[in-house]
Amino acid sequence: MSQAVPPRAGARILVVDDEPNIRTPLVHALGLEGYTAEGAESGQRALEMLNTAAYDLMILDMRMPGLDGIDVLRAARQISPDLLILILTGHATLQSAIA
Repeated sequence: MSQAVPPRAGARILVVDDEPNIRTPLVHALGLEGYTAEGAESGQRALEMLNTAAYDLMILDMRMPGLDGIDVLRAARQISPDLLILILTGHATLQSAIA
């Protein structure tokens, strides 16, 4: 039987999604697993947070009003080039995967 790998000490995760019914439970679940997780309700807020704190991983929704996921991803790469980014979307298409 395999054991779960414990979270890396101090691992910080930023969850970016405009829908609170997705963002809030995900932040909560990550916290229960021992991660330091915070949520951002918009792309603009996510970039503000990235400018003020270091994160190990960003879970990013692609479809948001204002700055969409692609805009946030590009800006996040400028702010924190080593940041791991996991794309979260319910609207995946071949075209969005190519972008």
